Amino acid sequence: MWIKLNKTYKSDESRKSKIKREQLEDKRVDFFVSCSHLDKRWAEWIVDCIEMEGYTTFWGDRDLDVGDDFMLVIQKYLDRADKLIAILSPAYFASAYCQAEVTFMLQEGKKILPVKVSKEQPTGEIAKLLYVDLYNVDKDNAKNRLLSVISKNKRKIGKSYLREKVDTRFPGKLPTNNFEFSEVTVIGGDSKIQTIRKA
Repeated sequence: MWIKLNKTYKSDESRKSKIKREQLEDKRVDFFVSCSHLDKRWAEWIVDCIEMEGYTTFWGDRDLDVGDDFMLVIQKYLDRADKLIAILSPAYFASAYCQAEVTFMLQEGKKILPVKVSKEQPTGEIAKLLYVDLYNVDKDNAKNRLLSVISKNKRKIGKSYLREKVDTRFPGKLPTNNFEFSEVTVIGGDSKIQTIRKA
């Protein structure tokens, strides 16, 4: 049994790409998306990338409605999901709810695909698993890395459905080059840097 914990998920009815509940009822889904509510923007971007490839997902922050018995619904889709995507961050490892979802999937022998979105290294049960690293990666590379892992680890088991193409804002930051500047000289109007020393 999944660990019983009290948590309230907020429904986002205004989101145009919301999966209709009737598309998920009584069907298996390809991926259960597990994340801290603090990483909602990452979850939204990852879900949109995956669903536009024809995979089905369950993401509690989006798919639970007001009045739902969230414990029953979460348990149902943990059972029905083929794999779990864990969005790793400090908030994820601090969340007892997220850790309970990981524990359940490991106990059931289901595969977990960790997706790291922060510089911190994984801890706990999931630390032994290989992960895809999206931290400090630009949007195109992040998407390629994500979909490469998804396609290698997943054949579609849920019934594919058409999704309108959306351009969800990428939540990551542009890669930062670790440069240190010194002895900067401006020549004419070209503003050329004469000395750039790599840190």
